[in-house]
Amino acid sequence: MLSVFPDIKTLTEAAAELVVESAEEAVERRGRFLLALSGGRSPQPLYTTLAHEPYRDKMPWENTIVLWSDERYVPLTDERSNAGAAMGLLLKHVPVHENHIITMYKDGLSPEHAL
Repeated sequence: MLSVFPDIKTLTEAAAELVVESAEEAVERRGRFLLALSGGRSPQPLYTTLAHEPYRDKMPWENTIVLWSDERYVPLTDERSNAGAAMGLLLKHVPVHENHIITMYKDGLSPEHAL
């Protein structure tokens, strides 16, 4: 299905509704929702939208596990970190449990030892 939206705001709100609906369905069926976030600039408007009402309050954050579909092995404070960007735009604004945020980078460990 192809959908065309008149502007980025309408597109972002439709995407946020789809995320919320998918989350509710997953929690109902499996008791949890796995949210794989992507990096880059394209998803940033969606992250900002999900971080604010009404979407922030509709999401089952207590049953949501967050991970990344693409990431670099760099600290969250590194400007190249997709996880760091998502933390600033979304995750620090919603009541997701910190143990439900799965980041790749482990301070002080090489990538080989972080697994």
